[in-house]
Formats: sequence, C-alpha cells, structure tokens
Amino acid sequence: MYDFIRGRIVSRRPDRAVLDAGGVGWRIAIPLSTFERLPKKEGAEATLLVVHYVREDRQALYGFATEDERDFFEVLNSVSGVGPALALGILSALRFDEFRAAVVNGDAAALTRVRGVGKKLAARLLVELAEDMKSRGPVKGLGPPLPGGPTDAALALAALGFDRREAETRAAEAAKELGDGAPAGEVVRRVLRGAGR
Repeated sequence: MYDFIRGRIVSRRPDRAVLDAGGVGWRIAIPLSTFERLPKKEGAEATLLVVHYVREDRQALYGFATEDERDFFEVLNSVSGVGPALALGILSALRFDEFRAAVVNGDAAALTRVRGVGKKLAARLLVELAEDMKSRGPVKGLGPPLPGGPTDAALALAALGFDRREAETRAAEAAKELGDGAPAGEVVRRVLRGAGR
C-alpha cells in the first residue's frame, strides 16, 4: 500500500500530475484543489498523498495535497454510486467544509449543483454521510485558493468533462462575475455550481 509519492514534477494538469520518483514516472489523478497547490515549475519537488485503486481491468493512483483531501475522497468513495472520477469531481467543486455544511444542514440543492450529482445521489450522500459529517470538528489544512484565473479554470473544466469551447466561455463569464484576479478554483466552483451560465 502506497502512502505518498515524492518526486520531481514532470507535468501537471488540472486533472493529473506526473512525478518522477526514483526514475519512474508516476501518473497520478488529482482534484483541482491539489492542482492549485502544486508548484508550477517543472522539475520542482512535490509530495502527493496517494490512494491506490485496483480493479479487475485497471489500476490507478489518486493524489492529494493534504490529509483532509484524501480523507474526503475516501469518504465519498464509501457511498454507493460514487466512483473515483465522480469523487474527484465533487472535490473539485466543493471544499470539505462546504460539503460538510451541506450534509449537516440537509442541503441537497447544494450537492445537486455539482456536475454528475443528481437528486437520488444527493439524497444518498445526505443519508449515508450525515452521522460521519456531524461527528467531525472544524476542517483544517485546506487553506485559501491560489490564483490562476480563467485560463487554468478553462483547462480544469475541460478535464472535468466540459467541451473545450464551452469551458472557455463559462470560465470567462464566471471570472467576469467574480472580478479581476479571481482564483481559478473559485471560477471553476462557480461554474460547477451552476453560476456563470
């Protein structure tokens, strides 16, 4: 079982990073929140906490900047109907404290604004995770979003399944609504919640 991988950044995109560790290129799927925290310079050293998924037809590594992110990912994957791809999508749309507040308050509408989460899945998340979310203290360690702007936001939206042209349009609209200098993560979250359309 892998716990973390530390290495030099070979490449980074809003949905994945490649780290060179020990002469091996590790391709690791990541959420937007982790992408925001990775050093931008290729060759810089980075550490990702990882979850190794093994299925009959494939293996994959999922990487996170903090324990809170990794814990959030594993909690989401414990719910029936949520796979790794959707869990990364939820992580990219909501911070853990926002998700926790939605579950504790029974706010299904906040969850259904996330792309890929319908009413049935939102209801399942509320029911299955209510006790877990209520038992947790304040979330620490996610920190403020880092700057990036509409270009990084458009790349992130494309990685999350949006058509490239649609991603660019929605990112530009949301960035305009949020104001100059809006962080890429906030732009993406605004689009994923149904704003900027």
